[in-house]
Amino acid sequence: MSGASALYGLGATGGIVNYITKEAEEGTHHQVSVRAASQFKKDNIDWKAGYLLTHKSGGFDVVAYGGYNKRGMLYDAKGNRLGVTPSVGDTMDSHSTNLFLKLGYSFGDQRIEATVNRFRLFGEGDYIPILGNAAANIPTSSQRGTYPAGIVPFNKILTSNLTYSNENVFGGDLLVQLFTHSSDVLFGADTATAFQDRNIAPVGTLYDQGLLFDRKQGGKLTWVRPDAFFTGLEVTLGADQLFDKTYQNMILTDRVWLTPLKYRSTAPFMQIEFDRGPFTIRGGLRYEMGNLKVDDYVTLGYYGRQTNNWQGVPVAGGERSFSKLVKNVGAVWRFADGWSVFAAYSEGFGLPDVGILLRSVTALNQDVDSLVSLKPIVTSSKDVGLNLRKPWGSFGISAYESYSKLGSTLRVGSDGLGQVVRVPTRVRGFEATAELKPVRGLTLYSTLALTDSATAADVGQPLDLELGGRAQGPNKVTGAIDYTFSPGTSVRLQGVHYFDRDINVGRGNALEEHFNGFTTFDLTATLKTSAGTLGFGVENLLNKYYITYYSQSIRTSASDANKQYMAGRGRTASISFTTNF
Repeated sequence: MSGASALYGLGATGGIVNYITKEAEEGTHHQVSVRAASQFKKDNIDWKAGYLLTHKSGGFDVVAYGGYNKRGMLYDAKGNRLGVTPSVGDTMDSHSTNLFLKLGYSFGDQRIEATVNRFRLFGEGDYIPILGNAAANIPTSSQRGTYPAGIVPFNKILTSNLTYSNENVFGGDLLVQLFTHSSDVLFGADTATAFQDRNIAPVGTLYDQGLLFDRKQGGKLTWVRPDAFFTGLEVTLGADQLFDKTYQNMILTDRVWLTPLKYRSTAPFMQIEFDRGPFTIRGGLRYEMGNLKVDDYVTLGYYGRQTNNWQGVPVAGGERSFSKLVKNVGAVWRFADGWSVFAAYSEGFGLPDVGILLRSVTALNQDVDSLVSLKPIVTSSKDVGLNLRKPWGSFGISAYESYSKLGSTLRVGSDGLGQVVRVPTRVRGFEATAELKPVRGLTLYSTLALTDSATAADVGQPLDLELGGRAQGPNKVTGAIDYTFSPGTSVRLQGVHYFDRDINVGRGNALEEHFNGFTTFDLTATLKTSAGTLGFGVENLLNKYYITYYSQSIRTSASDANKQYMAGRGRTASISFTTNF
């Protein structure tokens, strides 16, 4: 299916745990891969190397990978460096490592499997931004310089997963999963408005940087019984649970920006699928139970500037519990040779950006228990579509609508600070895909994605505003030509066009946005040789100069628009080589 259910990942069994990893093949196999990309500037080479080992013998199997990636600077189509973003970190001028290990053992109908993945990304801090001018259409650039203050940003992620499965438990398949996830994200030092505190330094001069910690652990239990009760009926029963703790500290001044948020989610679910002839019907229920606990805390001094002499705003902690039964149902009818239609309805459950809500409290005598803005987001989605699949090609169209009575929309005020507005939100879309194979080896592709949205300016007001660039992308159409000369040897030309977007005209700088669309082309080729596979690529083939969608959209709605007014990457060539032995 396409549309809303595919876009938002809704469904009774979707849950919180979903690990998909490479499977080992019989025997021992090695793969070495290298890739380099450049715009032919001395500081702009991007290279990556990786080694993959897979082994399977008897009941034992292993998949191991190690990779290193060094990224240089990027340039726009006019030969100017793209702007770095020290405050949030950047993939330019950085290096990263990625280590992955999966061990598995199968015995009879049972299997136990463990995976661990360690990813590290470190900025190198060799460049500083040259501020652009959005009004004059001059994008932010970069020059060599000393990092302003503090520690260069980094991103550290460690995940692990332990799985036990048994294909013969009461006539069905049992799966038990346990997982952990830890993430440490260090943002760059900045003189952001919210960081200022006149009790520490003159307003506008205080540098600080946030270190965000996120710790998750949980599990999932599922039991799937095919042909339950009668042939063609598959029943899935299960439950998943998540424990999540998130907090953020300001490391240069030893302040707490985001007090620890302790969230627990438990959700039993049931899903059924009935297959009979040309019909497939799916449906399910999922009972979401969430609990959020927050201790007493005090906001940063900036938020108390009007009410408490820059001492921060004290907020009483509390505990909020949520529960909701969400439903999904869908059907597919294969009514003729290669033809099918589908329809689906699903509901989703989630929380708004609680961190932004809690850290930006400005009024006295607030407590977590009474903050109405913490109510969960319940989204209902509907989609319908038609598909055709033939040897000579395929075609599909779908339409969808998602609606939330109490949505969560981020809006940035004139001070550059974000606020979450809890108002109804509706998103409608249309998608079309086509694939044509006119002659042997030649394939033509095309996709069209159109989106329309509506929300309200405030509670109780009509849905007469469109969602901004932080929540919705522009309409786009893509097309590609792919020709395969022989197995493993092919060439592909692809283009994408982003349509203009002008929204909320006349509704003020905080809401009005404008985007001038553009078109880019990419060319890729692969060549299979006796030694391995060579890959060649040219991104932005015609060296199109453009300002990114996000940069154009926010230029009239944020005080720091000049910082974020960025051009896109110009023509970039790449070469890769992969060999297996």
